[in-house]
Parts: sequence; structure tokens; C-alpha cells
Amino acid sequence: MSYDGLLIDTVTLVTITVGKRNEKTEALIANVKCRIMRKTKLMKNMSGEEVLSFAKIFFKRTQTINNQMLVRMVGEDYDRPIITYSQPEDSVQIHHKEVWVS
Repeated sequence: MSYDGLLIDTVTLVTITVGKRNEKTEALIANVKCRIMRKTKLMKNMSGEEVLSFAKIFFKRTQTINNQMLVRMVGEDYDRPIITYSQPEDSVQIHHKEVWVS
């Protein structure tokens, strides 16, 4: 089975940019294939604060992820901030991206 066969969930990635006059613009990347593991864990975010996670999400290694993005899950009316993300590497290459959201 390929890694793509394990990506059975979809999310929308949201990037919010603030203009010179404090106007907010949303850029959406819809229907991104992923695998969601609902897992609570006390962890530190990128600014060093302890937060409780809601889920760990796996993406393809080619998906662009940064800490300014928000994750909108199917069936939810709000966006979840990214706590931290990583790119695990096996002996050959970067295999996938792991994102923790609160």
C-alpha cells in the first residue's frame, strides 16, 4: 500500500495576511488530503508556551506548511492553530509532514 492510500481525511489550510491598513485577507487551500489522529498531548508551541493538542495530522511531504497557517477540519466552524510541525526523515528521504494542532 502506498502512503497516499493512508490519507483518508481532508482539511482546508487557511493563511491569513494582514495588510497595511489592518485588513485581513484569507487564502484557502481546500481539500488537502491528510490523515488525522485525534490525540491530546501537553506540548510546547513554537513560542514556548504549553498548550494541549487536539490532533496530529499527517500530510504529504510536498505540502507547504508554515506556522502562520490554520487548519479547518471538515464539519467544524472554526480554524485550529498549528502548534508545531516537523518533517520526519528515514534513511533515504523526508517521508511526510507531521502537524500538531490545538
